[in-house]
Amino acid sequence: MIALYPWQQSLWDSLQQRKQQQRLPHALLFLGQKGVGKNQLAKALAWSLLCAHPNEEGMACGQCKSCRLLSTGAHADLLMVSPEEDHKEIRIDQIRALSQAMALTAQHAGNRVAVISPAHTMNTKAANSLLKTLEEPMPDAYLLLVADHLDSLPVTVRSRCQLVHCHIPAQADAIDWLQSQETAATDWDLNLGLQGGAPLASLDWVRSGADTSRLQRFSEFESLVKGKANPVEVAERWLKDGVEAPLQQLGNWLQDMIRIASAGEAAYLQNRDISNALQSLTQGVSLESLFALLDYSWQARVWLRTQANTQLLLEDVLIRCARLKRVVVKAT
Repeated sequence: MIALYPWQQSLWDSLQQRKQQQRLPHALLFLGQKGVGKNQLAKALAWSLLCAHPNEEGMACGQCKSCRLLSTGAHADLLMVSPEEDHKEIRIDQIRALSQAMALTAQHAGNRVAVISPAHTMNTKAANSLLKTLEEPMPDAYLLLVADHLDSLPVTVRSRCQLVHCHIPAQADAIDWLQSQETAATDWDLNLGLQGGAPLASLDWVRSGADTSRLQRFSEFESLVKGKANPVEVAERWLKDGVEAPLQQLGNWLQDMIRIASAGEAAYLQNRDISNALQSLTQGVSLESLFALLDYSWQARVWLRTQANTQLLLEDVLIRCARLKRVVVKAT
């Protein structure tokens, strides 16, 4: 059995209603912020579609032959596609194999289901290869795509899928759930804010001890902006924990600096525990330069999904941080 998260129940009920009315689209795209449980929801639906005797709520029974096979990962009619080890992307050969398998008759006299996650990591050739399966679906075949964002998915793919928007839960509901999962004293309000309101990301953040790394990185970012640190050396240290988290944190700091530059001390900050340092760091920095650096840091996160050199990319971003207070915005 796969348990849903509390905030997914209404969305699940809607999907099950469409399933019972035989109006469930053959291609669904589960879209939402990382850490809201999209994969869990897609997997639960896949099991429901393959189970011989779902319960009244549409959840897989956990007892039938299909469920036993699903629990061991041996169900021939469930295809799971994700980037292979040592690869950032889902490649065309994976999608071709999926398309060939989805064109066959189900081996257990039921549905065939494929889950592609994260779908936004499909390269262009892979996405194009998926089009035929999307356009000419076999009876009783379902494609479930899971994505954090749409910007890397071609319009041709997006337009052929029914969007399932997986929103972040209400803050109070998220905090109630987090407190039930982790009893240690934690400022969940702060941590949820740092993770954009995503409960699973917030829980992983706390359990991994990542907040200590955040504060250490901020100290180095502060030194960079003040011209007291070497961007290349800082990039080398940050890369030890991967590049995605540092770039996300950098984006959060820049957004808070923009709020301060716009609204002053009255600004609501995500990183309220370092508000004084952010206030000081923002002095003498123009809004234009902050927006430019924020845009570039976001673009860098997009480039990370390609074969870009992560070290050179991070070094470039941090060099721009070191020049932040020296950027002169010309009057137009």
